[in-house]
Amino acid sequence: MLHLFGAVSAQNSLGTPITISMDSLGLGASPEGGAGISMEAAPNRVEPQNTADKRRQAFFAFLDDLDAAVHAHRMDGGEEGLLGVAAYAFTVRPDGSFTEPVLRQTSGSPALDAAAYRAVCAASGSVKRPEILGNGDIPVILHVKYQYDLR
Repeated sequence: MLHLFGAVSAQNSLGTPITISMDSLGLGASPEGGAGISMEAAPNRVEPQNTADKRRQAFFAFLDDLDAAVHAHRMDGGEEGLLGVAAYAFTVRPDGSFTEPVLRQTSGSPALDAAAYRAVCAASGSVKRPEILGNGDIPVILHVKYQYDLR
């Protein structure tokens, strides 16, 4: 472990020794156990990054699962021949249920927009939310896609 105590020595460009006292910098370092600077006291920089990476991975996996759940319900109404994309905005609550979906971008087809709305509503609460994401609301805009023979 690296500990900084007392003074730091170096040489200037003329080769003359230069000494900087840590006490003069107001750091209070002392070999007797004063309030010096210690790498042991430095926060672990690896753990927050790992936690952030895990949270990000869990978030994207959760969004993929939401997308799959909604798309699994697209054909529940028995409509055929739909072609297009409707975008719905909703919020995922802590229990995994959704707020009322709001049409953000129409497909141009009222039948497709209605089928996409039903699919979003049917998927509400069907995907378990990972604990690492916490209890806050998660706003989502989901593009529900339809094309011929798509299952």
